[in-house]
Amino acid sequence: MGKLSAGQERYYLEQADARVDAVDSISGGAEEYYLDPSEARGDWRGKSAARLGLSGPVGPEELRRLLAGQHPTTGAELRRLTARSSVAAYDLTFSAPKSVSVLFALGDQQMQQAVRESHETAVSEAFAYVE
Repeated sequence: MGKLSAGQERYYLEQADARVDAVDSISGGAEEYYLDPSEARGDWRGKSAARLGLSGPVGPEELRRLLAGQHPTTGAELRRLTARSSVAAYDLTFSAPKSVSVLFALGDQQMQQAVRESHETAVSEAFAYVE
């Protein structure tokens, strides 16, 4: 879980190794792990995302605007964040344990679907708890 501070969009997006325009900033990055095309993309979730009209995969332009203190879809300025509350968003990563990954890798199509659905349920439940 990481805090994404307003006004630091350049730093965060540069962590994608200057390839923000070539790959999605959330699913892409400097590490080979994040360049794997089978890696899941980031998704907008939660009540605040819904209030901003955000759903589905995170796009680089939406993220740039949000971290710059702008509405992610319209570009309108959002309320100023105070020194006490400079967090624009949170970046949460949910990863399945290695044993689950192995089960998915070695399982047939039915098993893979069950593992995928179970993981999505677990992510949704964990996110609801954090929120």
